[in-house]
Amino acid sequence: MENYFNKNIWSCVGLQAPYPTFDINLQPERKAKLLQVTERMPTGGLKSTVYAPGESPPDECGGHGLVTDIPSYVAVLADIVSESPKLLKPETLKLMFEPQLKPNSPSTQGLNALRFIYDVQTGSDPEVEVNFGLGGLLLMGKSKTVGTPKNTLL
Repeated sequence: MENYFNKNIWSCVGLQAPYPTFDINLQPERKAKLLQVTERMPTGGLKSTVYAPGESPPDECGGHGLVTDIPSYVAVLADIVSESPKLLKPETLKLMFEPQLKPNSPSTQGLNALRFIYDVQTGSDPEVEVNFGLGGLLLMGKSKTVGTPKNTLL
């Protein structure tokens, strides 16, 4: 998968090697810049902890565990919102923002039962409906509490 990403994503948006990787141990300069992962203790303090994805995975788990930096991530986002994207066809981009779950379906009900996970992005606005687009969690309306606009992918 990493070779595919290098050829069909990173080089297409103008990035130069070293590219983002699924095996951070092959890029010690990138590994040195990783954010420290911490765990909240019952006392309220923090302790360092280990985050395993990106640590020499035997397989790439469908894209999970990719280690990148902000400029590489922004290059992909910039391509997606550009007038002439290289990575996705216009019809695919449109599908990213179309709800994929049927209203009141068991899937939608399950998604709503997990609001505590994404409330930080929606501002805990109970009136904002969510769904899934091909790009991820999709706000179906504007959040009145934090102002996140309708059709925002989270």
